[in-house]
Amino acid sequence: MGRNPKQPALQYRGLNNCPTWAPERIAAFAATCEISGANDPAMPLRNLTVPGVMAPRLKDRFSRQERELMLKDGISTTTVDAGGNVILERVITNYQKNVMGIDDESLLRLETKWSADYFRYFVRSIVATEFPRNKLADDGTKIKPGSKTVTPQMIGDVVYARCGPLEGELIEDMADFKKNTMWVRSEADPDRVNAILAPNLVNQFVTFAAAVQYRM
Repeated sequence: MGRNPKQPALQYRGLNNCPTWAPERIAAFAATCEISGANDPAMPLRNLTVPGVMAPRLKDRFSRQERELMLKDGISTTTVDAGGNVILERVITNYQKNVMGIDDESLLRLETKWSADYFRYFVRSIVATEFPRNKLADDGTKIKPGSKTVTPQMIGDVVYARCGPLEGELIEDMADFKKNTMWVRSEADPDRVNAILAPNLVNQFVTFAAAVQYRM
């Protein structure tokens, strides 16, 4: 299946005059991100070494100001350490505007997109495994213990329980997640449950700021 051109894409033009062949460095960049994301989709991708990629000459390296401008244009950035290794700095997608053409940073970070994708997969897996052959009734219906009948809220309660281990790892503020999530039976299709999931995804620790107020 081809990638939907409307979906966020990863841009990797953040190296100027890199000696490594472009397809090789793109593959190395993607593999580095994939290995980290497979272990933890929310883990920051910064400070990871990109193996097999040679650093550009000193005069060809982008300055901090230039890299800031590149990020605003949807281009991921790298730095070079003292040993000449290429290091990931910020990894972003080219998603900058929503379908209405309005500025939108909700899927700009690759970690955010991967976290949302994993959460969606996790919930779908719970529903598929916990309720493979169940009957459906409205909330408030009296259901005999041991019955294979469920209600939308019963499904939600199981999902909340199973999502508990994700708190602090992928999502934060479980109480807020429960408050803002909705489980309703479709009025158009009595065999369907519609849900609006509103997890507060964890963020990445990227910047530290401090003021030193010393005394003499």
